[in-house]
Amino acid sequence: MIDKTSSISPHSQQIRKGIVQFYLPTKGYGYIRDLETREEFHFNKKALLTAVKDKDQVTFSVGESKQGLYAKEVRTV
Repeated sequence: MIDKTSSISPHSQQIRKGIVQFYLPTKGYGYIRDLETREEFHFNKKALLTAVKDKDQVTFSVGESKQGLYAKEVRTV
């Protein structure tokens, strides 16, 4: 049985690989496409552990907020 009261999402347990689709440093946000599932995740500059630019290959984990899923702990490979 799954504990629905847990604040830890199964999405956040996994390190994913993706490509930065675009990043707007002046606005402080961008999108990453997961290489395996092709899903896209929003990220903001607070989630960056290393500098990124468009088309960089990155690793990231997934977090969940009221607005939905997002990329966190983003770093270049």
